[in-house]
Amino acid sequence: MRYISAFIILLVFFVTGCSKDDNGGWTGTSGNSSTSDEDLWGSLGYSGFSAGEVDYLSFDANGSGYYMGYRDIANGNRATVMKYDGWSWSNVGNAGFSPGTMDSLSLSLSDAIPYVAFRDHVNGNGVTVMRFDGGQWSYVGRSGFSAGEAAFISLKVYGGVPYVAYMDGGNGNKATVMRYHEGSWLPVGNAGFTEGTAGDISLSVYNSVPGIAYMDGTRGNRATVSHFVNGAWQFMGSPGFSSDTAQYTSLFIYSGVPYVAYRDGGYSARATVMKYTGSWESVGSAGFSDGPVEYTSCFVTGGGVYVAFKDSDHENKATVMYYSGWGWEALGKKGFSSGEVRSVNLLVQDGYVFAGFRDDGYDGKARVMRYDRWQ
Repeated sequence: MRYISAFIILLVFFVTGCSKDDNGGWTGTSGNSSTSDEDLWGSLGYSGFSAGEVDYLSFDANGSGYYMGYRDIANGNRATVMKYDGWSWSNVGNAGFSPGTMDSLSLSLSDAIPYVAFRDHVNGNGVTVMRFDGGQWSYVGRSGFSAGEAAFISLKVYGGVPYVAYMDGGNGNKATVMRYHEGSWLPVGNAGFTEGTAGDISLSVYNSVPGIAYMDGTRGNRATVSHFVNGAWQFMGSPGFSSDTAQYTSLFIYSGVPYVAYRDGGYSARATVMKYTGSWESVGSAGFSDGPVEYTSCFVTGGGVYVAFKDSDHENKATVMYYSGWGWEALGKKGFSSGEVRSVNLLVQDGYVFAGFRDDGYDGKARVMRYDRWQ
């Protein structure tokens, strides 16, 4: 009789289905129910995997794994990078490895080598770049190498060459882009090359050509994109092309076509994406989000355009929307995070969509979520 009872228990266990929850416990789903789009966002590894509260998050991935860098409040407001290897999140080197407190962190990968750039409080608030190679974090060039204080730091490693863009306090708060070459940081073109102040800088490199999107202080804080061609920085299309102020600019270049996502002051701070194909044009409707947004992050694939943001109309939680040619649609549930988010990062890797952010539903810790349907 006990064998029959055990068989019935096992049968119920498999029919109802089971999975592990965020804390390693088992949760069940009804065998008669189908998974809806709204249920498809799940955590990559443990939710809230950092030691404590975080901010200034930056997320990147390639075949070597998924990496998240951030300012680690639990480790003295220093920099920490963690990696997800398919099973769990673990520290890359020591937690809190930066020389002191920092902010404005940006992370980029070169094969299996993570690089981070940040505003270094112990080096005059200048830019410092470090990389993890040979089992430890080391400086790339000298620390605090910018001419003055830096802000809005954006890092990209392309073909093994690090590039970093930032608002340059040593050059009138204009934009500067630097490239690391033969042991030294060298300016790409002129330092402080923009006409006026440049905020919310987003750097992309395509075919070894760097480009930046930024909030252009000389044009009412509208969006401008510049790229470095023929030995000089040139506007890509008309400068100040957004209808009004553009905040949280996010630049992504796909097959040579630049896309810029931003919080659009001309549409009540809602999300807008524009692309350049000889002139700047809106991707779908401008101001397509339900309400005001923050922390816009853009990613483009052959299947469509994706944008993640903090969604004020959905309790300031994370929302991801995509455009496949027929209009903007939510990817799963709007406001899918557990709590309010900050520092939203979007990535599409191996056909899956990932969003990384600080989740106040997990005490302000770092979290990465995956949309569990191949795109």
